[in-house]
Amino acid sequence: MPVPLRQQTTMSSQSCKLPRESVVVSNVRMGPPRRTVPAWLTLALLWCAAPLVLAAVAPLDIEVTIPPLLELQPSKEEVLFTVNHDPDQAPDPFTLPCRADALPEPSYYWLKDGEKYDLDDEEEEHGRVEMVEGEGSLVFHDPRPEDQGTYQCVAENSVGAAHSEIATVKRAMMANFPKSEPRVVTAALGQSLSLPCTPPEGYPQPSLHWVLQTSDGGLRSLNSPRLTVDEEGTLWFSYVTPEDASEDALYACAASSATSERHVYLVEDEEGGLQMLEDEPHTDPLISLDLPTEYRMGNWVYLNVSYPGDDKSTLPESNLPPVKQYVSDHEVTALQGDEVKLYCIFGGYPVPEVRWWRESRADVESDKLEHFGKTLVLEDLTEAHTGAYYCQATNEAGQSEIQHFTVSVESAPEMVLEPEVINLPQGETAVFNCEAAGDPEPSITWTKNGEPMDTHDTTVIFDTLDFGMKATIACNASNKHGYVYKSVYLNVLSLPPEWLTEPEDVVVLEGQAATLHCEAYGSPDPNMTWARMEGDNQVIIHDEDPRYEIDDSKMIIKAVDDNTEGHYVCIATNKFASLESQAEVQKREKTEVEASLVAERVAAGDHVSVDCHIKIDPHLHPTVTWFKDDEQIDLEDDKFYLGRREDFHDGDSDGEKDDVDGDGREEETWVLEILKVHGHHSGVYTCRVHTEVDDASDDLILTVEDVPNPPHLMAVECRDREAFLEWASAGDNNAPVQGFFIEYTTSYHPDVWKAATNKIPASSTSFSLYYVKDMIRLRCVKCVPDVYQTCTRRVPDVYQTCTRRVLDVYQTCTRRAPDVYQTCTRRVPDVYQTCTRRVLDVYQTCTRRISKTYLSNFFFEL
Repeated sequence: MPVPLRQQTTMSSQSCKLPRESVVVSNVRMGPPRRTVPAWLTLALLWCAAPLVLAAVAPLDIEVTIPPLLELQPSKEEVLFTVNHDPDQAPDPFTLPCRADALPEPSYYWLKDGEKYDLDDEEEEHGRVEMVEGEGSLVFHDPRPEDQGTYQCVAENSVGAAHSEIATVKRAMMANFPKSEPRVVTAALGQSLSLPCTPPEGYPQPSLHWVLQTSDGGLRSLNSPRLTVDEEGTLWFSYVTPEDASEDALYACAASSATSERHVYLVEDEEGGLQMLEDEPHTDPLISLDLPTEYRMGNWVYLNVSYPGDDKSTLPESNLPPVKQYVSDHEVTALQGDEVKLYCIFGGYPVPEVRWWRESRADVESDKLEHFGKTLVLEDLTEAHTGAYYCQATNEAGQSEIQHFTVSVESAPEMVLEPEVINLPQGETAVFNCEAAGDPEPSITWTKNGEPMDTHDTTVIFDTLDFGMKATIACNASNKHGYVYKSVYLNVLSLPPEWLTEPEDVVVLEGQAATLHCEAYGSPDPNMTWARMEGDNQVIIHDEDPRYEIDDSKMIIKAVDDNTEGHYVCIATNKFASLESQAEVQKREKTEVEASLVAERVAAGDHVSVDCHIKIDPHLHPTVTWFKDDEQIDLEDDKFYLGRREDFHDGDSDGEKDDVDGDGREEETWVLEILKVHGHHSGVYTCRVHTEVDDASDDLILTVEDVPNPPHLMAVECRDREAFLEWASAGDNNAPVQGFFIEYTTSYHPDVWKAATNKIPASSTSFSLYYVKDMIRLRCVKCVPDVYQTCTRRVPDVYQTCTRRVLDVYQTCTRRAPDVYQTCTRRVPDVYQTCTRRVLDVYQTCTRRISKTYLSNFFFEL
C-alpha cells in the first residue's frame, strides 16, 4: 500500500532532504536509456517538488498531480443487514469503507445500482446515511429495506478516477410459516413415508430440520437411522413403526436463517428433549445445533399409524426391499474450496445400508458420511474430487439400482499477474499486465477512469507518454462464478533533476584509468554532460575526445596524467532545472621497494639488519610488513624488531631530513632487526609495502651458517665386547660436516671421556667399536647438544645358595575324654630347608651419548 498522501503533503521544504544511502530500490520500467529508479525517490520528489530549491536555480513552481489509488474499499463479499422494527431496540448499523490516496486530495461519490447515489435527497432522512469526513466510507446508521442494492465507491481528482469493488448489500430476514392447522397423515405399518416442508420466505435461504413438539410446547429431537431429512427439507421414514405415531406430540418443520451475528443453540438432553440456549453450552450434550437467531416452526403434522387388520404388531410382517426416496441430482457442479453433499436415501425393511464408491469401485473412505451413511460429504473441494461417484442400498430383502453422480469442480477467477502502479516520465512507454486463472477461463476487461477500454488482452500499452495521459487503470477478470478486480494508476511525472549518484573524488596511479559515476532522475529525463574545470571556467568534454569514454551514467579517464588530473563537473539538465556536482581526480607516483643486506651469508649468533628502502609519493601512507618464506613475521617475537631509519643527506648541514627524490617521491628506509640468528633463520625475506593506491614488494635470501643438526641414529647394537652404530645426516646448516669421532667412558670414571677412534670421515654413516666399557658417545665436528643412547647387555649367570623356612604345618588329632571324643589342632615345629637355585638372567643397562659439543680447531674451522 502506498504512503498516505495526506501525510506527505504536510512536509516542509526543510523535510525534503533525500537520503542517498540505505535505500530499498525497486525496478521501474523506463524507455531508453533504461534506469533503475528507487521508489523512495519517486514518492519523495512528488511531495517535495513544489518547495524544492536547487543549486544555482530559482525556486520552481511545479504542480505535482497523482491519480487516485484506493487503499480501502468494500469487500466484494455479500453484505447483510437487518431492519429493526422495535422502537425500544437500537438499530444495527453497517459501513461500506472507501479511502484513496491522490494528489490533489480526491472527492468521493457512490454509485447505487449503477446510478449516482444522492445523499442529499429531500426524501431521505437527514443523517440516516452519511459519508465519513475526509474519506468516502458510507455509514448506514439506521438500515432500511430500500438500502438493498449494489454499491460502488468512486474517488476522483483532476487527473483520474478510481472505482472500487462492487458491493452487494442485501437485507437478511425470514418470514413466518403460513398459518395453518396441523395436517393429519395416516401411514401403514412398515411402509415408507415422506413429510414435505414448505419453508418460509427469507434471505439467505433458511436451513430446515424436523422436531417433535409436545402439547406443552416442549421439543424432542428425531435421531434415528430410519429418519432422514433431505436438502429440500423433506422428512423421510425408511419404514413406519408404532412409535412414530404422534399421540401427545406433533411433527414440526423448523427453519433457521443467518440474519445476524448472534446464534442460539438447540441442545438435546438425556431424555430426548430439546432446549434452546443463547449461550454456548459448557457441557457435552447428546446433540447441539448451532443456529442463527431467526428460528421458526410450522407445517405441523399429526401422524397416525394404520395396522393390517387389527394386529398392532411393532414390526412389519415381511422384509421390504430398498425403495428410492430421495437421490441428489446426477450432475453436480461446485466451486473449488466449497462443500458438496450427495444424498442417497432409500426406504425398506430392515433399514437399507448404503455403500459409496468411485470409478475404481473402491469404497469411499477418506470423505465424511452423515445421516447414518446416507449422505456423502465432500469438503474443501479440489480438482481431485472431480469424477464419478456411486451409491447402492442393500438389505436382507434385496438391493437397489446403482445411483450415479458426476461431480465437476470449477473455480472463480483468481489473479495470477496483477497490474502495478506505474510512475514514468513523459516520452516513455507504460505497460500494464493482468492475468487470471479460473474455470471457466475468465474474461479480461479494462477501464480507464471508470470508462471501458476496447480491449480484452492481458496487456495494455501506452506509448509516448505525456502529462495528459495520467489516469486510473483497472483490470477486471470474471467468469460465471465471480470476478477479481485490481485498480492502479498511471502517473506521468513532471520533475526537476535529482541525484541518484553523485561523482566522488578518485585517486589513482599515474597512467591508470579513473572512473567517475554520475546518475540523475527527472521528468523529462535530464541530459547528462561532463566538463573539466580550468580555473573558474567549465570546458565541456565531447564524445570525440580520445582521452575520455562517456556513457549514460559514468565517465572514464583512460590514463590520468598531468593533462587529465583535476576537477570535473557532472551536469544534469531538463526543462525545469539544472544540477551540478563536482569531483577531483588526482594522480600518484608508483611505489618502489628495494630489500638489501650487508652480507647475504652470516654466522650463527650474529646480529642481522635487513633494510627495506622505499620510494613513495609524499601524499601516500605506507604500511610495511615483513614475511619469511611467505609467512608473516610475528613482531611480538623478541627475536625481531621493526623500525624506521632516519636518513640524512650529506648536504644537510642543519641536520634536517631531506627525503624528496628528484621525481617528487620521498625515500624511507625500514629496518628489520634479527637478534642472534641461527640456522632456522635462513630463508627468503620479503618486504611488502601497501598504500592507498598500490602494493609493492622485494625479496632477498638470508643464509645463516650454523652447527650441523644432530645426526639421526638408524641402528644401535650392544654386544658383550662390541657396539655397532649406524647414523644418517640431518642437515649441515649451510656449513659442511667435516667428520665424526667416537668417545667412551667407564663406570669407574664416569666423567672422563676417552677417544675410541680418530676422526671418522664425513662420508661414513656407520662404525663398530670393540672393548667398549659402559658408555660410548659419537661426536662430530660442529655438532650440538649431547645426545645419549642406551644399550642393554646380559650379565653372566649367577648361582646363589639360600636357606628358606618351610611354611607352618598344622596337624589334626582326635582324643578320647571320658565317654566324649574331642578334636584338636596343633602346630608342627618350624622346619627349615636348604636349596640351591639359579638366579634368573640379569640384564644391566648402559648409556651412551652422541656428542653435540665443539671439538678442537684441528677438526673444524670457521
